[in-house]
Amino acid sequence: MNIMLYSIPERRVLRAEWPQPDVPVSPGSIVKPFTALAYAQAHHYFYPDHFCRGAADRCWWGRGHKKIGIRDAVAHSCNHYFRELARALPPHATSALLTQFGVEVPEASPDTQIGLGSEWKVKPEALAGAFAELLSRPADPGIFPLIDGMRRAARYGTARALGPGYLAKTGTGPNAKLDGDGYAVIAYPEAAPRELVLLQAPGVTGAKAVEMFTR
Repeated sequence: MNIMLYSIPERRVLRAEWPQPDVPVSPGSIVKPFTALAYAQAHHYFYPDHFCRGAADRCWWGRGHKKIGIRDAVAHSCNHYFRELARALPPHATSALLTQFGVEVPEASPDTQIGLGSEWKVKPEALAGAFAELLSRPADPGIFPLIDGMRRAARYGTARALGPGYLAKTGTGPNAKLDGDGYAVIAYPEAAPRELVLLQAPGVTGAKAVEMFTR
C-alpha cells in the first residue's frame, strides 16, 4: 500500500511511502466532489436529488441507491448521481473550477468527469493538496454538503471501516493487470481536519483499501 501524509494547514507532504509520487494516477471516484462543486457553481449552489436504479443506470451498486441527495451521494459514491451532474455541466466548468484547486481535468465525457476510466490523471501530491484546499473552506458556498458527505462516508458509507471522527472519500481506479487500484482520502480530526492521508492499494476497491489501512 502507498501512503502519503499531508498537512492541511501547511499545504505540504509530511511523509510519503509512495515509490513514484510524481507519476499521475487515475484515482477513480475520489474526484467526484470537485465535479459536484463545479455543478453547484453553475447552478446557484443548488444540489438536486436524483433516483438511482443501480445497474439500469450504470451505477456500481447494482440494487440502486434509490432517491439520493448530494450528501449521501458522496457517502456512497453513487455513479448515477454524479453522472447526472456532469451531464448538466457547462463546457469547461469542471476544468475552470479545478484550476482553483491545483488540479487539471480533461474536457471529456461525463464518465471521465466523475473519475471513471483512465483519462483523468492527477499527481498524488496535487490530489492531496486539492482536498486540503476543499476542507479548508467549509464556509464557502457549496462546500459544506461535500464535507458532510465525507463525514457520512466514514460513518456508514464506502469508508465505514473508519467510523466516527474522520472525513473520507474512496475511489477505484483502473489497473490493466489487476482488478483495479483502491484509493482513499482520509482527513482528521472530523470537526477541524489538520492532516489527511492519501492511500493507494493495488488490486482492491477503495473501500477495501480503507479496511486494510485500519487493521
